Amino acid sequence: MRRGEFSIKFRLISMDGFPVISLPDGYDLVEVFIGTELQANDEDGKWIIEAINAVIDGEVEHIWLQAKYLTLNLNSQETRIIDPYADDCKNECVISTTELKTILLDWISVRDQYYLSQ
Repeated sequence: MRRGEFSIKFRLISMDGFPVISLPDGYDLVEVFIGTELQANDEDGKWIIEAINAVIDGEVEHIWLQAKYLTLNLNSQETRIIDPYADDCKNECVISTTELKTILLDWISVRDQYYLSQ
């Protein structure tokens, strides 16, 4: 799958002068991850892209990452985003690792364009 070719579409929503990602139902934890980790205009996302590349390229079999509020379990096929604080059954989201990488790269690009236009 090439960059820019993915089935999950997102929208940028402006909320009080800040860009916010909007994904389809079922990807709430991806939104939370992006909103808490990749929202600031000075966050380049290099750390998560390097981790994704490491599993996709077979350098490591899997990686566990502890973000601010979420835990990510990455392997070459899928990424599980886990909310350890959730009270209900919606504490996990599974997404293709390649698709996650594409969304993150595209989000950073769109977010940067948004900040430049302000």
